[in-house]
Amino acid sequence: MPAPQPTPEPTLPRWLRPLPVLLLLLGAGLTGLAHRQETTTLDALRQARFQAQAREVIAALERRMHSNAALLRGVAGLFASSDNVDGEEFRTYVQGLQLASSYPWIQGVGFAQWRPAPFHSLASGSSPVVYLEPLDWRNQRALGRDMYGEPVRHRAMAQAAASGLPTLSGRVTLLQETATAPQSGLLMFMPVYHKSPARTPTRVLLGWAYSPLRAGDVVATLKSPGSPLEQGHLHLEWFASAEPDPQQLLLDTGASPRSPPAGLRHTETLSLYGSQWRLQLSPTPAGLAALNAATPRPNALLYGGALTLLAAGIAHAMLRGRRRIAQALWLSQRSNEQLLAQQNELRLAGTVMAASPMGIVVTDAQRRIVSVNPAFSRITGYAADEVMGQTPRMLSTERHPTPTHDALLASLQASGRWEGELQNRRKDGAIYPEFLSICAVHNPQGQLVNYVGLFQDITERRQAEDRIRQLAHHDYLTQLANRALLVERATVELSLAQRYGRHPALLFIDLDRFKPVNDTYGHEAGDAVLIEVARRLTALLRTTDLVCRQGGDEFVVLLPDEPHPDQVLALGERVVHTIEMPYTVGLHRIGLSASVGVARFPEHGDTVDRLIQSADEAMYHAKQQTGGRVCLAAPSNGPTPGPQATGTDA
Repeated sequence: MPAPQPTPEPTLPRWLRPLPVLLLLLGAGLTGLAHRQETTTLDALRQARFQAQAREVIAALERRMHSNAALLRGVAGLFASSDNVDGEEFRTYVQGLQLASSYPWIQGVGFAQWRPAPFHSLASGSSPVVYLEPLDWRNQRALGRDMYGEPVRHRAMAQAAASGLPTLSGRVTLLQETATAPQSGLLMFMPVYHKSPARTPTRVLLGWAYSPLRAGDVVATLKSPGSPLEQGHLHLEWFASAEPDPQQLLLDTGASPRSPPAGLRHTETLSLYGSQWRLQLSPTPAGLAALNAATPRPNALLYGGALTLLAAGIAHAMLRGRRRIAQALWLSQRSNEQLLAQQNELRLAGTVMAASPMGIVVTDAQRRIVSVNPAFSRITGYAADEVMGQTPRMLSTERHPTPTHDALLASLQASGRWEGELQNRRKDGAIYPEFLSICAVHNPQGQLVNYVGLFQDITERRQAEDRIRQLAHHDYLTQLANRALLVERATVELSLAQRYGRHPALLFIDLDRFKPVNDTYGHEAGDAVLIEVARRLTALLRTTDLVCRQGGDEFVVLLPDEPHPDQVLALGERVVHTIEMPYTVGLHRIGLSASVGVARFPEHGDTVDRLIQSADEAMYHAKQQTGGRVCLAAPSNGPTPGPQATGTDA
């Protein structure tokens, strides 16, 4: 009997033998692709950071120019509101601006007087500097100089006078410069006109309010602590032209890499106040090093290579014995259990998000949206797939960061939380107010991983608040202003009148024979008549006039400025004529008349209460006199009837 053959040693199928090598080749190929993609992504991140720094500098420079233009508009307003601005008044006004602390980039604020040549327009003349504050040793060099004869200044001043708007000059060397560390500069001009009587269409040029700007001083104010410019990370070339003309170079902050990496150069052309600028920014060697240090290093090769070797090793181990296979299966089962637990947690979180009546938005650490709930879509109008990967700034109503946005970021960095009210825009463009609460989420290692925002639309609450304010200052029946709003508005107008020599006036109107309307036709008919009276008065008067229902059948009209009593009395006659037109209420035709008392500031009272009292007394006198309908109050000896007062005694 033949001996039993030994059990042949198990061998692996031939098709499994090259498996580790195949896994190694496949992993190497995938790792190479991942490394290439990661490198591209990190380059894009570095470019985005640099572009954000460059745009921040450009936006800050624009804000400086806008603030400068607003300042010069205020100076022009000073001349427009005064008959004659002398040097002392100009100095007091400029000192109130606190240039050193509020506008440190401005060399000063001045006024150049226009002295036209005889029988000539803006083509010829002179414009010496007559006021310039602060009058330090540097600005004293420019006092009395004629700026209109220099071509660059001439063009800017003529353009400002023609447009009536603030205008920037091209590159100039300021009159204040000395041989010690001279800087290139700019001038901003704002035309100033003679104060003209009301309703006079022709404006006569008085001169120009202007401010000299040293380019280096302007950029120095952009160097806030920790900013790229302050740290010397950005190289800025600022040209006063649309092209990089060396003759128009205003400022060059220093050396930059000869050949900045691709995407790390920002060029922008701005059109500001009639002037074109070209701004070129690139990182300095220190800035390039900082960008590289802030950008994560590529790890795809390291981790991909490790995973590839691990996969090949695991495959090799699996082929060597069942024990390794069993261990791998156990590890797989354990991973499945952990995955199931995570899925349950995610399912619970998804249920909470779906059921929440408040909008919920979750972003990653870079503030890119990764999840929203149905309430978010209901409030904003955006579907979830439309906002994924975007930042919440897409909902903002502002193109540039606002103080509220800056405060939000500062609070998140300091405490990880922020809440407050702001305005956002829906998908259809409608703007709505919302209450927003944001918190930062960190992993167990303390690293920031997410931001979670909860918000609700507070439009209805705002509308309720507006309604409350409306009821507090308006009559519920006619929707006219009530006495509280009248006193508030009249107080402001009297203050302005004392300052500018105006003559506000009050018309106190009382409806004659109104009580029989209520007694005969009922209070609903009386209310309809009062509403129609309010409509007629509103239609008759100017939008700047204020119509108030004093109470019952009494109305008061505030006229901000009526220079002559005859005009006020004529208006009172038109008011009476308008009220006397018949009223149709249902099937009834109702006739009314009115008595009007007129009081003007300051001859009939220098306070709101005294003006109302004087107008009330004049109205009662109009009722008592024969044929009088409009009566002008008198400062003494009682009221005086108007020269055009007609009608019957009430």
